[in-house]
Amino acid sequence: MPPDGTAHDEDNKSRVFYLGLHFIHSTIILETVFATNESIYDEYTAGFSEMLCHGIELKRLTAQKSKTTNWTFDLGAVLPLYFIATKCRVRDIRKLAVETLQQGSRREGIWDNLLLAKMAARVQRLEEECIEKDVVPGWARVEVLETFFELDWRIVKMKCRNAWAKILAIAKDAQ
Repeated sequence: MPPDGTAHDEDNKSRVFYLGLHFIHSTIILETVFATNESIYDEYTAGFSEMLCHGIELKRLTAQKSKTTNWTFDLGAVLPLYFIATKCRVRDIRKLAVETLQQGSRREGIWDNLLLAKMAARVQRLEEECIEKDVVPGWARVEVLETFFELDWRIVKMKCRNAWAKILAIAKDAQ
């Protein structure tokens, strides 16, 4: 360690950003676990913004520290950044979350940053096709129901739904 203690300071910064990121992530998940409407996440914009700041810094510090490996059992910023990108409806925040996911190549457990970035970008495109006055309407919000990973081939399949699909199904049944 350098005599000025910079390595120790960087480790402490990483821990602070890690704890902050995962505390907010866990809080939002616990407060929304029984929600039946994707619009509930609109109440958490400040939390998503703070999570994004923590995630960007944690990803930067992790990249500096582990230049030799891109795989770990530990959870870092990858999954929370994906959560931001798919649940936050503020375009700038979710865009920056996707861009941050696209940087480098890192797998945390089964969570591959590049696959999650593609998934999040797809959800974002689907929702923003229906944008009204710079807001994704509630009926256009996409809910990811299931995710199938084929990590060896870096393939992912998602099963999603939104209220529009439900409306179409109801209208079809009524005919």
